[in-house]
Amino acid sequence: ISIVLDRISKAEKVMGKDDIRLFESFFFLGGEYKKLKDYSKSEEAYNRALNIVSKAKTATEAQKAKVLVALGEMYLDKGDTQNRENREKAEALFKEVTEMKEPGKEALASALENQAKLLYKDGKAKDAEPLYARIKELRAKTNK
Repeated sequence: ISIVLDRISKAEKVMGKDDIRLFESFFFLGGEYKKLKDYSKSEEAYNRALNIVSKAKTATEAQKAKVLVALGEMYLDKGDTQNRENREKAEALFKEVTEMKEPGKEALASALENQAKLLYKDGKAKDAEPLYARIKELRAKTNK
């Protein structure tokens, strides 16, 4: 992690703090902190990636969706899914992805899968089934 932080620091000096080329580095960093269960640093890194994508004219909706899904999954990992605040944040992020015009098939499938899992945990299996059908359809298109 220290190597990535050093490279980001140097890159920010050369390219500027909001350069789209830093997006993947912050996204990677968020994932590494999540693996270490350092959720505050993970959230900070994912939010930096999201900020970069939101400002960059060359960013795609799929890049933004990728960060939103990762941030939502981090909130679910951060607290027990019964922790209302974390769960509500995650649900809002997954919903935002499903409402995008072009979130990318993999991010959309991941957002739908997380929504379906939460419905199953709530005992709403019938509500989850259409989501799983849509996921299956998306992934079949991706594998062609």
